[in-house]
Amino acid sequence: MHDGGVGIKARLLIVISLLVVILVVLSGLIVFRNYLVREGVRAIEKTVYVTVTETVYGFLTETTTVKTVLTKRTTVTVTGTVVTVTTGWRTDEGVSCILFRTSKDVYEMSEPVVLRLINKCGFNIVLPNSAPWLITDSGGRVVFSPAALQVITTVRPSEVREWTWDQRDNEGNPVPPGAYTAKLMTVNSGMLSTIFEIE
Repeated sequence: MHDGGVGIKARLLIVISLLVVILVVLSGLIVFRNYLVREGVRAIEKTVYVTVTETVYGFLTETTTVKTVLTKRTTVTVTGTVVTVTTGWRTDEGVSCILFRTSKDVYEMSEPVVLRLINKCGFNIVLPNSAPWLITDSGGRVVFSPAALQVITTVRPSEVREWTWDQRDNEGNPVPPGAYTAKLMTVNSGMLSTIFEIE
């Protein structure tokens, strides 16, 4: 009777020991699997830049989209569109009827930069405010954006609209020589841009 009790206790101890070992092994496998999943995702995580140039309703547009690949399941998450630049409205004859440019390609230091929007189209160009333009440097940083009346502004066919920039940044300091880009936002005609230099 005493020997039978010892045998039962021994078998019970073996079963409990086996269960503990199985639990430890399973916990280790789960931790290892989670580690492998994290490492697998990290190993293939990358950023892809896709640039597409196309004509949409007569506009020549260049769009750069940032895509981040997150998992091995080939799922792609689009995290944002970086920039869309419209170079001008193209007619059937291939001629641009919306022109946005500076009065000169090269300006001397402290010389006023004249921005000019010319509407040669058969429709109105709608602007979101009275001065919807900004100046960026060669690195793409905004150096100046003017104060503007928040009122919808219309540029009619054959009309010309001009703005002047005094070559000063948002802090009122003169900008250094270099290449600059003027960008003009419109409501119905995309974003127009033109490049000029200060020497």
